[in-house]
Amino acid sequence: MHGVRTWPGGSADAIRVRYTTDAKGLRVDYVGGVVWGCEGTLDDVLDGLIALPAPDEPGAPRLVKGTVCGIT
Repeated sequence: MHGVRTWPGGSADAIRVRYTTDAKGLRVDYVGGVVWGCEGTLDDVLDGLIALPAPDEPGAPRLVKGTVCGIT
């Protein structure tokens, strides 16, 4: 299962779930730079995504770690 949430300004959060023990989440900025990522159990990834501040809030990740053109 894949899911995406877009934010005003062009950022997006994405999740890929293969099984309850195999999930991946990430946040990309408006040009596709990965600013946050998490792999692990579905619970771990959901907890990480829920804890992320909105992209325009203080404490939100902004440092680009890499780029992505899709979740694989």
